[in-house]
Amino acid sequence: MNATRTKPVAQAVMAQRFSGTGLDRHEYFPTPPWGTRALCEHILDLRGQSVWEPACGGGHMARALAEYAACVEASDIVPRGFGTPFDFLALESPHQTPPPFAAADWVITNPPFRHVGDFIRIGLSQARCGIAMLGRLQLLEGIERWHSIWKPWRGHITVAPFVERLPMEEGLVAPDTSTATAYAWLVINKQQTGQPPLRHIPPCRATLEKPGDYDPLETIQAVRALKTKRVQARAAK
Repeated sequence: MNATRTKPVAQAVMAQRFSGTGLDRHEYFPTPPWGTRALCEHILDLRGQSVWEPACGGGHMARALAEYAACVEASDIVPRGFGTPFDFLALESPHQTPPPFAAADWVITNPPFRHVGDFIRIGLSQARCGIAMLGRLQLLEGIERWHSIWKPWRGHITVAPFVERLPMEEGLVAPDTSTATAYAWLVINKQQTGQPPLRHIPPCRATLEKPGDYDPLETIQAVRALKTKRVQARAAK
């Protein structure tokens, strides 16, 4: 297929993917696969383990987890062509929705930041061994998080910040994305205490990137075009 046909098709797919779901509403910032591999290489040994990725988006994290874990199940509230459609937060609804999968050893994801506390709490209730959540370093702050996470799970928590920046961009994964935001993995091991509270992830992007990690150029251009149109529409109001 030539470029003149590929680009409109990619734009149509992206428009369908994001129309009606709202890029802003769901805080869709997919994780570059090397950021997930860094967790598995330096912090958490997933050999022989099962994982549930409950905010899988387009599958960037789930596919990387599958390189290490014995079994990876994936879901997301928004269908983006990967995983099982499922609202993870509905597990705490009055009419509790049963999980779509059997219990996993670990719940690992990059949740919407405004719901990170909910994902941690529900993840701990669902996982046999524990959770690993990717989030901004602001996750370390907050009185509510102190009472719900840091205090009750003291000794079970490891915070693993990236020494180099992990660049994430709304709606896509691209090799040229940059960021001023610092990210870290938060790991809570329910079964073992005495976990090291701080473990830095050393520089590893260059060694952990693989061919095919990033979205196709046509997809990157299409999503960025949609975001530009959104900004222009807002400015015109």
